[in-house]
Parts: sequence; C-alpha cells; structure tokens
Amino acid sequence: MPFSINYKGRNYSLESFLSEEPDAPFLCHTHSFLKSWKEDSEFVFYSSGTTAAPKRLVFKKWQLIASAEATIAALNLRSDEHILLCLDSKFVGGAMMLARALVLDCSITLAEPSSNILDILDENHGYTFASFVPLQLNNLEQHLVKFERISKVLVGGTSVSSELKKLLGSARNRVYHSYGATETLSHVALLEFGKDSFYKAIKPYKIRCNEEGQICIQSPILKDEWLTNDLGKFYDETSFEIFGRLDFLINSGAYKVQPEYIEKCIQNAGILPTSFEFVLAKAPHPLLMEEVVLVCTQANGSDYLEQIGKCLQEMGLSYAKPRRIILFSELPKNENGKIMRARINEVIENEEL
Repeated sequence: MPFSINYKGRNYSLESFLSEEPDAPFLCHTHSFLKSWKEDSEFVFYSSGTTAAPKRLVFKKWQLIASAEATIAALNLRSDEHILLCLDSKFVGGAMMLARALVLDCSITLAEPSSNILDILDENHGYTFASFVPLQLNNLEQHLVKFERISKVLVGGTSVSSELKKLLGSARNRVYHSYGATETLSHVALLEFGKDSFYKAIKPYKIRCNEEGQICIQSPILKDEWLTNDLGKFYDETSFEIFGRLDFLINSGAYKVQPEYIEKCIQNAGILPTSFEFVLAKAPHPLLMEEVVLVCTQANGSDYLEQIGKCLQEMGLSYAKPRRIILFSELPKNENGKIMRARINEVIENEEL
C-alpha cells in the first residue's frame, strides 16, 4: 500500500494533506515536517532541555532516511504496516515515525498527542506499529487487549517505572525501550521488555564506554563519534546497561553517587507505594560538598526516609542514603514526562533549600 495519511477517518496522499490548512496545533508540526520532506529541505529539532538549555540541531533528509532504515531493519518492519502516530512531530520521536512511514511507503494514522490515548483507541484498531512515552501508558492495565493488538511498540522519552516494566514484559506483543537522543535522530539501541536484561545496539551503530564510563556512539549520520553524558557498563560487544548521567552525579564526601541507579535500587526493593513519586537530588553541604536529598511531592515523604536508609544499608549502599527530604509542589517535567533534574538541582541551590 503506498504512503497515505489517515486523519479523522479520511485518507490523504502527501500532496493532498499538504494542500489543506492544519486544523489543530499538533498538525502544524506534521505539516511542516512533510513539507520539508517533499522539498528536500533541512530539518530542525531541539534537544529536550532536561540537562541544559535546549540545543538547536539541523539534519538533512538523507540522515533521517538512514535512521529510519536502521529501525526498519532492526524491527523487521514491512510495507504493509499501519503506523499510529500519537506523539508530537516537533520532537524527533514523533518525526521519525513519519519518516519511517515515508521510507516504508505505508499508511500512518495521526492522533492528537494525549496522556489518555489508550482510552480513545478503538478496540478493533488495525495498527501494527506505534511509539509511546511512559506517561501515555499509565492506564495500560485497563487497555491491555487493545495495546497488544499493536504487534510492535516503542517506548521512549524517559525511564519506565518498575510496575510498568512488569506489565510491558508480560504483554503478548513485542515492546521495546529505546535508547537514543535528538543528536542521534532517535534510538541507537533497544531493550525488549520481558526478554532482554540490557540494551542492545542496533546496526549500523557502534557503541562503547570510554575509561570514565561514558557512552560513546558512532553513527553513519554523524561526522564524529559522539561522547554522551550517559554513564554505562558493557557486558559484551553490543549489550550494555545505563546507570545515569554524568550531569547528575552527586559528589558526597569521598563518594560519587549516581542518583538514577540508586533510585532503581529503591524502586526494585518494593518498600515504596507505586504512587510515591520521588527523585534523589543534590544540595550544597559545608563538609561533604554535596549531600543526597530526597525530593518528593507527598507531605508524608519523611515517613519513608528511615526505610530507604535501612534498605540501602542492607544493599551496601549506605553512602547513598538521602540525609533529608525536600518537598516540591510538583516535580518539573518536559512535554514527554521526563523529570527535569537540572531544574530541581538549580532550585535547591538557588533557593537554599
């Protein structure tokens, strides 16, 4: 089936879609992307801004095609796929779903990005490939049957809770957590829930860790090897684990604490209710330089501080125990639901919390 766009039950060719004015804000980004594709123009994206000010990144069409082809080969996608696009195409995650449909020459349905997308998905839909951020899967348990009708699913944009991991791992379709960035035009590695313990690099990308443990990526769309700020460990030539970000490392006395790794340890221990949202952050300390603090929105957060401390001590991680809690009215997040840790650390320091 040749490339076609379905929106509100109507099918469009590329030309007919571009001939009409968008009737919703999210369609403006899709319209702009498809116009650039048709005219072989440059594509401009911005990094997420969770670790620093958003960066303006410019790509050419051949780079998007190369990235799309890597995903198509890794997931064995075919020209008879029916793709669901429910992400904003102003971001790489959504834009690359369009690029994959164009390269595959297949159908793609546009749905307005929403946190309750599964609520409005038809029970008998015919989608075979889709991509979601974890925020859109919060009510997955109630809609597991319709979710499983999508044979291949990508989940990306941010980390996945232990509860959601279990649910995705038991689903009957193939669901992958993606690792990549705007700089690499989507994912360069995938982890299949319920099957893989670690991420696996997909061809043609080459990934390694340098002596400092930072992940380095070689890609045919990049001129030079890209040194990321992600900290990881390799277990064989293609399989690796991500521990956290160099940006968020907490230097507490003689120890370097990786907050994302410690958070996973706490979550996996099962001592906190699933509704308890928290992050570990850093605060200035006169003797330690920085101290580990627990940032949460629940007023009863202090009730769990002692339990967390005991849990980490039993794991041999007593050096990473949060020394106190800091309450936020809400945790700052980007549009994909990713917690903006740099913002949290800045607020703590600037407001002397």
